[in-house]
Amino acid sequence: MLHPRFQADDHNVPAFYARPDGSVLAMYAKHGNEPLHYYRISDTADYTQWGEEQVFDHGRWDPATGVTYMNLHYLSAEKRLYGFFRDGRTFNPFFITSTDHGRTWDERTHFIADEVDGRHRPYPRYTRKGPDA
Repeated sequence: MLHPRFQADDHNVPAFYARPDGSVLAMYAKHGNEPLHYYRISDTADYTQWGEEQVFDHGRWDPATGVTYMNLHYLSAEKRLYGFFRDGRTFNPFFITSTDHGRTWDERTHFIADEVDGRHRPYPRYTRKGPDA
């Protein structure tokens, strides 16, 4: 179990990343209810054994409008792991990056901004064109 008593909501499914050391990173967030995302790294020998839960606090806006929809992609040419998500204030996609395969994360970056007045909810799909694009 990654998180006891997490929301019963299919928007909260974790994103997984197979790390080079054989462990797995799981990243997850509630459905926009708090400015936090959670992550755990598995044991290298047993994927059912998870390390301590870590919390990344985005805390730059009203706590009632949080993050959701975690997506992970690694670009080997950059040696960088991207964690994409949607924030609950603008409903725009943002990302954070890691250069140590998900142990630590840099500050968030606004990825796609919309210039139309009002709040819109893009639902991007993240994919790679090749191993590094």
